[in-house]
Amino acid sequence: MYCLDCSMKVCSTCCLETHKTHNYERYEQVMEKFVRSIDDDIQPLTSHIECFRDVAAQVEAERNTFLDSVSVVEQKINDRAQQVIESVTLQKSDLLQELQSLKSAAEKEGQFHADAVQLALTEIESFRTSSLELKSKVSPNDITQAAKDVHEKANELLKTHIIPSEYLADECIGLIFWNTVYFIDFSVIHVSQGSVATYVRCGGTST
Repeated sequence: MYCLDCSMKVCSTCCLETHKTHNYERYEQVMEKFVRSIDDDIQPLTSHIECFRDVAAQVEAERNTFLDSVSVVEQKINDRAQQVIESVTLQKSDLLQELQSLKSAAEKEGQFHADAVQLALTEIESFRTSSLELKSKVSPNDITQAAKDVHEKANELLKTHIIPSEYLADECIGLIFWNTVYFIDFSVIHVSQGSVATYVRCGGTST
């Protein structure tokens, strides 16, 4: 038997003595009601669990979809970045190579001009020195011819050696000089080369 007042299982003797005034019910019936009540209370939770499982699966699927999308975008960004890096690296290499070529050409031309200037300077200075020496060494019979020779040679040197305008001083004699100008426009990352020839005479300019 099961004492409903004391909520406990009792024997027949207890029912007649200690629990004789209490309410009783067969233990088997009490257990059936207990099991049925548990099932009734658990059933809504069971349905709730299934719903939560469906939601959890949906959340996981959406999470995986999002992560897959992020991975795709990440790969695109990495691919594009690699393309840009390769393009910039190639462009850098081409620019440096072209710049090196321009530098080498400019150095060769600069050395050529320096040699030409030095040669002209040597020739002019040598002629000037020898001409000044004539003032004290020339014989009376050679004065006229010497003066004519100096005059003709001086004019020849002035016509032969011409100084470019960027190097022209107030008082000078000329020399031939070709100047190569290099243009580097970093705003468009482009290198170009052009040649400019300038002829300048003291007291006047011609091109």
